[in-house]
Amino acid sequence: MENTTEKELWIIEMVAHIKGGWKDNKHHGYGIMRYRDGATHEGGWKENSRHGEGTYTLTNGTQYVGGWKDDKKHGKGTQIYTDGKKDQFEFRDGKELKD
Repeated sequence: MENTTEKELWIIEMVAHIKGGWKDNKHHGYGIMRYRDGATHEGGWKENSRHGEGTYTLTNGTQYVGGWKDDKKHGKGTQIYTDGKKDQFEFRDGKELKD
């Protein structure tokens, strides 16, 4: 039986704070993870891995907005720097595709 609920989990030693959807005791669906260093990921999750569209924000404010698959960057994405500069990338299984 599948169980989808919303709950918060503080991982041992404060590695991360997770809030969002859960399924079979795994982070699943839309959610937010705040890592110990202050970085965050907000977006899709599948079985505890970043999956689908999401925004990863570093502690300095730089963001990566784009696709994820199996906890790796996947598909098109944009790196947005704190000065407003933007760079476009495309990834497959965490590796940048070059022209």
